[in-house]
Amino acid sequence: FEFTHSGELIRKEDIRQFCLVVGNQSDRYVEHTDGVVFAPMDFAGRACWPMTCKSILPKIVDGDVLNLVHMSNGFRMLDGAEPLRAGDVVESKAKIVEVTNEESGKRSRIKGHVYRNGKPVVEITTSFFYRGSFTDFDNTYRNIDEQPSRVTLHSTKDIAVLKSKEWFVPLEGTGHELHPESILEFRLSSQYRFKSRTVYSNIVTTGRVMMQVSTKEYVHIADVAYERGESFGNPVIEYLKRHGQPIADSYYFENGGYSVMPHGSEFSSITHSPGTNEAYSNISSDHNPIHTNAYFADYADLPGTITHGMWTSASTRKFVETFAADNHPERVKAYEVEFVGMVLPNDQLETKLSHVGMKDGRKLIRIATYNQHGDKVLEGMAEVEQPITGYTFTGQGSQEPGMGMDLYERSEHARQLWDRADQHMLQTFGISILDIVRNNPKERTVYFGGDKGAKIRENYCSLTYETGDAEGNIKVLRLFPDISEDSPFYTFKSPNGLLQATQFTQPALMLFELASYADMRAKSLIQKNAP
Repeated sequence: FEFTHSGELIRKEDIRQFCLVVGNQSDRYVEHTDGVVFAPMDFAGRACWPMTCKSILPKIVDGDVLNLVHMSNGFRMLDGAEPLRAGDVVESKAKIVEVTNEESGKRSRIKGHVYRNGKPVVEITTSFFYRGSFTDFDNTYRNIDEQPSRVTLHSTKDIAVLKSKEWFVPLEGTGHELHPESILEFRLSSQYRFKSRTVYSNIVTTGRVMMQVSTKEYVHIADVAYERGESFGNPVIEYLKRHGQPIADSYYFENGGYSVMPHGSEFSSITHSPGTNEAYSNISSDHNPIHTNAYFADYADLPGTITHGMWTSASTRKFVETFAADNHPERVKAYEVEFVGMVLPNDQLETKLSHVGMKDGRKLIRIATYNQHGDKVLEGMAEVEQPITGYTFTGQGSQEPGMGMDLYERSEHARQLWDRADQHMLQTFGISILDIVRNNPKERTVYFGGDKGAKIRENYCSLTYETGDAEGNIKVLRLFPDISEDSPFYTFKSPNGLLQATQFTQPALMLFELASYADMRAKSLIQKNAP
């Protein structure tokens, strides 16, 4: 079911009133000499509200607006999209991606986008809960993107088990065959329809299977195509739970993170909900009477007129802009919160923000807002872009024995890189770069006995460099002239240790830096658009 609304003009006065009502005083949302007035991220919810209204009460939901509770909302800026601004004429489209019956009511989840000039600007997700008792399972379903999973096929038995699955559909002509230690990534989506709370009437799961090749890239080698009628579970997902590991795109700090709230009485994240919700009802066009009429609120068994969840969301988000984004609202790229408690008129609200992790170089900010009784009323997460960042690495002269070995012990990704390089150095040149870095020996001898040694000697003999004479003639010289075709061994020597010798200093430093970068990328510290 898709719902649309088009021709919505974003006006300067509406942005001004919206910011006034939610208390957002950022300079970004006022008019400057260039005449441009940007809209806060939350304003997208106001711009697409007519579409949201269409999706709140369709026939398949069969709910009562007086028993409607807003459960969550979220915004995500599309990569490369400029924020909404005054003068934009926008279109919004949304689909109901979930309608499920629970013990105390019915849940509906909506996902959509706001478009400008036909291009998506911001993604919006929101969910509602209809209090009551519902048994109409014929119209209940859930469409989701499954958690991406990585599977390592350790043996021929693992390969045979996967190939035996009727839902695993290998592609022809890819040039890539499954083999022991193959690493696969599954990226799937599912459509579930319900017969009851615990039984599905139909399941459809589809998606791609990607395999890691020698270049460490992933290529498409198979599809997943599964459909089943009445059932109790999804065998595709059960297989991935047994044999795979979730692919996490976020990295959370082991110590739990730290508060980003400033110290000092001149800075505060305390605010108060409005004494009346009329102003927000008018600027948002959300005129549900449980927010503004005490009689309707009492009829709906509420303790009073409850503050709009979207007001609480927008009021909280302004602190993310101020404290987590250092007064650069454009750095807030995603924001998603759940409403976990009611907010009543004149409640005192305090927001707490913590930097708890990283995602594609963005800061993950945990959000919690509490009322005057210490009860949590809102919780969620925001993604905040860092300033444009350059990554620089040290050059020759910064080497020291043991460099990078503490990270080698702590980081699987750094260790894998060092180990691959060390294996290559041993097989190709008969010397361990890890030994050089750890021990900085003053000499090491490489022996050329046997077939393996002869191949290593051949590798040394093939290394050349070019030089020019006074007449400009180019000469090709051997890099190791002391190694001949019948040399039994070769000894590297350096009075200050081999780590100080250029032929080992440069690869050691390069590996140290690549390992550090690999660990940073694994922890999502590197910005997404970095090379």
